[in-house]
Amino acid sequence: MSRKMILTGLFVGLTAGAVLLGAYSSWGQEKPPAKTPAPIKPLPPAKPIEPLKPKEPAKPRPADKSLDAGQPTVMGSMPDDATRAALAKKVELDFADVPLQKIVDALAAQTKLEIMVAAKDSAATDAGPKQNLTENGPRTTDHGPTTAPDAAPKQNLTVHLKGVSALSALDLISRDLGWTWFADEGAVVITNDDRLPSVAQVYNVRDLVLAHPNSTGHEDETLDYDYSSLAEVITGAISSPNWSADANVLQDCSPFHGTFTLAQDQKVQDQVAALLAALRKSRDLKPQQYDASVNAGLGISPTDETAIDKALVKEVSAQPTAAKLDDLAEWIRKAFGIPVHVDAHAREAGLPNTAAAQNATAVPDAAATKPAAPNSPEAPVTVVGSPLGQALDMLLEDSKLAYTVKDEVLLITTKDDEKSLRTVRVYPVGDLIGGDFDKDGVDEEYGRLLDVITRSIDPDSWASLDKPKSGNAYISYLPTGRAVICTQTRADHGHVAEIVAKLRKAIGEQPAATAPQPASADGSAKEGNHPLSMKIYKLNADLPADDFVAVVKDLVEPKSWTGEAYIHGVPGAIVVKQTGAIQKRVEKMLIDLNAIPDPKKSPPSGTPTLVGKRKAI
Repeated sequence: MSRKMILTGLFVGLTAGAVLLGAYSSWGQEKPPAKTPAPIKPLPPAKPIEPLKPKEPAKPRPADKSLDAGQPTVMGSMPDDATRAALAKKVELDFADVPLQKIVDALAAQTKLEIMVAAKDSAATDAGPKQNLTENGPRTTDHGPTTAPDAAPKQNLTVHLKGVSALSALDLISRDLGWTWFADEGAVVITNDDRLPSVAQVYNVRDLVLAHPNSTGHEDETLDYDYSSLAEVITGAISSPNWSADANVLQDCSPFHGTFTLAQDQKVQDQVAALLAALRKSRDLKPQQYDASVNAGLGISPTDETAIDKALVKEVSAQPTAAKLDDLAEWIRKAFGIPVHVDAHAREAGLPNTAAAQNATAVPDAAATKPAAPNSPEAPVTVVGSPLGQALDMLLEDSKLAYTVKDEVLLITTKDDEKSLRTVRVYPVGDLIGGDFDKDGVDEEYGRLLDVITRSIDPDSWASLDKPKSGNAYISYLPTGRAVICTQTRADHGHVAEIVAKLRKAIGEQPAATAPQPASADGSAKEGNHPLSMKIYKLNADLPADDFVAVVKDLVEPKSWTGEAYIHGVPGAIVVKQTGAIQKRVEKMLIDLNAIPDPKKSPPSGTPTLVGKRKAI
């Protein structure tokens, strides 16, 4: 290699090295080399963490036993325990012809509750906000809430009450006004708005809708639960303008896994809870417990009116000399020691004298001492020695007035109003029907019992599908409660109790029935006490029997279709031989599949077609 080539290569190498050295220096200025980090000093030992101290000691949360006890679970606003206790206090009101506000102030002072008067603004138009009540209380307007003093009614009231609860006093006052009331936590609202705040509550009704229990542990809700019967009883017996107009009662009592959810106002919810409690009490009665008090039925009112019932059977020892209704009421108070209330309609009708009765002119609070006796207008009515109830019937016979017992008072009202004041009672009849509630044919037995009652007692008063112009009294039954449920006037409840007592006595006097025979060796009876019976189910038109036979055998106690039990399809019908309990399940399955008519909607001949659900009570 020549010396020239060696020098040229050396020159090129030096040049390239200089270029690389400049690039490295430039990069080093932009990002200096990282320094070796100093060693990390160890942290001091951690102090033990002290637990947070609550301001108040935590209390253990009690288990929710509301469903187990069959009590409602509150989902909205209802009176708390303190408010209910205040409403249960006995009050004394002695006012004659005074504005409502004076009575309200007295009630508020005695109960320590805030009591408001909230009137619906009838003058409100679409152009402005209306003064109605909402679920959270009075709805405010541009001018404030509806509880202003000028919202109170203009008419004056007369109230003489002593020893009655504030709850009953509010009922009586509101009824005189034609208004209503509701309670919230620590407050009461008296209003003329019939759309009361609704509250959603959940009721555990599993024990009252479990129609066909079985020993296999199978609890298919479509087979074992009968929600409709209980829903019809609730919506039929308890009056409410908020029940739906649809015939499907289950949208009013929404079912879910053995529960009902109802959205209703406070008073309806209280009645529903009391009705369920009465049905459970009826179901659990033992044979030796069917006494005179059971004959009279189980009420659902929270008030105790036994003192008035006892006073009505006491004899009158001295002739009353009442010239006015208030005089008559005061005589009853002093002579028998019970509270009496004369309502607003009775005051309008008045206590007529002989001349007024002859001229058919009603003179309120006339000066005569008593109404004329029948067939002898000039002769006074003598009631000495008669029971008080009978005496009042005679004294008021020729007037427009009547009496009843309601809201802890002997209530003097008009005859028309007395017929409309119906109450709910549950009549235990398990001993009259006999057998378990899933016994085959039990519906027919209850149907015949209802037929006896409705044909014997004020036949025109009962709501019925058979008559175009029927009454609005309600009667039905619930096999799981072993009970007949009736909504009637006080007088007709007395007649129902009398009929039930006579039936109980007559059946009790019959010779004892022969004990059932044990099962034979060939299996003609299952489990000793459940003999097989045969039933023919007529299908709706043009339905193939074999398809339904297969469904029933697969879903209704599949293991039971052996031995003497069978199910066969024939043209237009299905023939079943089974125990009574399984027959009921087969029938329910066929009804749910729309294979056969529902006997409740098309009852067999001889049973009353009674409804009260959609009629005002």
